[in-house]
Amino acid sequence: MLSIGKLAAGPGAGRYYVDQVADGREDYYSGEGEAPGRWVGAGSAKLGLSGRVGEDELLRLLAGQDSATGRVLGRELRSGTVAGFDLTFRSPKSVSILFGVGDPALAAQIRGGHEAAVSAALEYLEREACVVRRGKGGAVELPGSRVRRGGV
Repeated sequence: MLSIGKLAAGPGAGRYYVDQVADGREDYYSGEGEAPGRWVGAGSAKLGLSGRVGEDELLRLLAGQDSATGRVLGRELRSGTVAGFDLTFRSPKSVSILFGVGDPALAAQIRGGHEAAVSAALEYLEREACVVRRGKGGAVELPGSRVRRGGV
């Protein structure tokens, strides 16, 4: 199952995710109660992001800045605009139960299957659904793969 949440842009927007979501009941991004967030996909690779999501990286990206240098990516993001999307993939409850009660070999197979399914789904989304809007009122739509680090 896939849940999609919008990530708001702006100088203070990232604090919400760190303070309310990550430090909340489930400690979502830090991995307490949930698997830690991780950078995946072509956009992450272009920005040099890999592995576990770090607080500083997340805060800079939601402020529209390069996570390593702090340089503005493209143009300044206005507060309240959508900076990105948080995709959460979850297995159905029956699979989660089997993972929890199965032996380590079965758990490894289930984890491998889940990770393969997530990779395939992300590849599909990047190919078919990732677009950016440019121009007045977002009238021009471009595939996300055509966007360079400094803008279009």
